[in-house]
Amino acid sequence: MNKAGRILLYLFLIIVGCYFAFLGLVAAQGFLAPLVIAILLAMVVLPVAGKLEQWGMGRGLASFIADLVLMIATLGFVFVLAAQVSLVVGDWDEITDKLEPKVDSAVQYVERKGGFSLDKMFTMPSFLQSDTDSTNSAKQDTTLANQQQGASASTSQASPFGSFSGRNILTGAASSAMTFFGFLGTLILVFIYVFFLLLYRNKLRKSLLRMVSDDQKERTNQIIAKSITVAKGYLAGRFILIIILSVFYIVGFLLLGVQYAIFVGIIAAVLSIIPYFGNIIGGAIALLFALVSGGGIGTLIGVVAVFVVSQFLENNLLVPYVIGKKVELNPIVIIIIVILGGAVWGVAGMILAIPITGIFKVVFDAIPVMEPLGYLLGNEGIGGDGEGVMKKLKKKIKNIFS
Repeated sequence: MNKAGRILLYLFLIIVGCYFAFLGLVAAQGFLAPLVIAILLAMVVLPVAGKLEQWGMGRGLASFIADLVLMIATLGFVFVLAAQVSLVVGDWDEITDKLEPKVDSAVQYVERKGGFSLDKMFTMPSFLQSDTDSTNSAKQDTTLANQQQGASASTSQASPFGSFSGRNILTGAASSAMTFFGFLGTLILVFIYVFFLLLYRNKLRKSLLRMVSDDQKERTNQIIAKSITVAKGYLAGRFILIIILSVFYIVGFLLLGVQYAIFVGIIAAVLSIIPYFGNIIGGAIALLFALVSGGGIGTLIGVVAVFVVSQFLENNLLVPYVIGKKVELNPIVIIIIVILGGAVWGVAGMILAIPITGIFKVVFDAIPVMEPLGYLLGNEGIGGDGEGVMKKLKKKIKNIFS
């Protein structure tokens, strides 16, 4: 086989391997996602367990207390968020009543200024609509016959609450309960994983070292230490940023008179952990609730200003100081892995994509044959030799606070 044939064969094998790996990750989400989350969280609270052991505590007690601190922080955040969500859910009918006329006005404004109809844009072509109409007519005939056959039965069992029958209410409550207990069970499983990962961390490290030759043990130790530093620094820094941004957003939205300012501020801050996309979604949510509050154009401009200022502070002041250069990935890689993570594991995959890829970059950089992949993932060699305006402005801000 010539060189071109070998390249095509290897490319085909890589594509097929990636395809089946993708399917396997999706299928194993229920098992792998809690385990990966626990591994990363264990790296975050590892300094707490280490400090407690230095103070004379046993490995088991120190691991339990570190896990307990993580559990209290997580449950406290979930409780605050759930309390705010319950307020929004309780007023959901009022929110939709306020939003509906505003959305209709926006649609009419766009149609009037653009000279086109949104209804026609989202209408199927005629050659598809003809087939759909015949199918729908057949379905309507069948539905009408079924309704006529069961008319007497439905009349005798009619509920004074219309579609909100006892069966529907019980079914909805059971579904909500199953979702809640499923989430609670996954959360408990994560905490159990964290405890045992902290408890047996030396055994896990020694197991990895036994897989390499003696002359590679020192390099493997360095890779493990740097991987822990990357994941711990990024996630811990992101948690701190969420707290800072939550306070900033809440204060800003309260001053602007945005309804449910605490809920919107927390959601916008949490979404910031998803690069690029999270801030866009958070901004859209904030604008919607500003409309619900009855705010005019001034309030909307104020909300946009809050996000612009927060993004400037986050990218040029908070991230360099709080997170630093823990995960050095180039922007296009970040966009790709975030989209891929969302396709594999949803929101959890989008959040985990960056620290996991950062760990892979550490491994690739340490292995000579894989070093080109590490260079591809990183931001080395990006940009010109000159210093841009934003870099100069960032340097001036640092000089002010230093």
